[in-house]
Amino acid sequence: MNDYFLLDPDYRDFDFVDKQNLKFITVHGEQHGILGGALFMLIVSSVFLFIIFAVLFIDLNYWRNGEHTFGIVMRPCQASQDWYEYMFEGKDKAGNLRQFTGRTITGKNRPCRKVGDSIQVEYLRYDPDSSYEIIGFSSTLTDVCAFGFILIFFGYFVYSACRSIQAFLQARPKYARLKEKSLIIDGKISNVSKAGGLWQSRGGYYIEVCYEFWNDRQILRGIQIKRRDDLRSKPLPESGTPVRVLYADENTYVIL
Repeated sequence: MNDYFLLDPDYRDFDFVDKQNLKFITVHGEQHGILGGALFMLIVSSVFLFIIFAVLFIDLNYWRNGEHTFGIVMRPCQASQDWYEYMFEGKDKAGNLRQFTGRTITGKNRPCRKVGDSIQVEYLRYDPDSSYEIIGFSSTLTDVCAFGFILIFFGYFVYSACRSIQAFLQARPKYARLKEKSLIIDGKISNVSKAGGLWQSRGGYYIEVCYEFWNDRQILRGIQIKRRDDLRSKPLPESGTPVRVLYADENTYVIL
């Protein structure tokens, strides 16, 4: 096999009879994550998404049914307490206008206020006990926008994890077929290039090999990605370079 380009140098002594040395990663593909990592990512992302949906549901309730008003600080912070009390006017569950009180816990973004200070208050319609102080813009709208962005972020991780799991499940029967009933077919490289996109951030030198071969009067094509740090400072194989294709059927084949 000296004249052939080996995508994986470990196949230099490949046993073409029993094919027991065939690696699962060759069939699964390095473009997919490890199953354990994908499952961990899916579980963690699902937990975060559940928390986000729970908080987002509460914030959306305030966004749709929230009432804004002004309140007056009636009781300031003291040495033994880190909160101050305010009073505001709102409608109770019966729709009657009444005065209610609420508390704000102080912190880095919520300094103590003096008696008589005017504050902005938001509460759920007909549920004044749900009131809280607004500082700056409506925190409900800010939270909705922030959680929407986070939702997209974690949604992408869930999608990637599901794709990795799907690829693993699809690769298992293909791997079994290639080990049980496959033959070697000559093919050739149509193009080789350095893998771009997210591959450049993985730290290694990944190449993307496009290849083709004839079988039953039709041309079959494939693409495989492999880490080849040894080719970082060497010229990549040219178009037309021969390769060995391990073939089981028109949907199950890989280059070695």
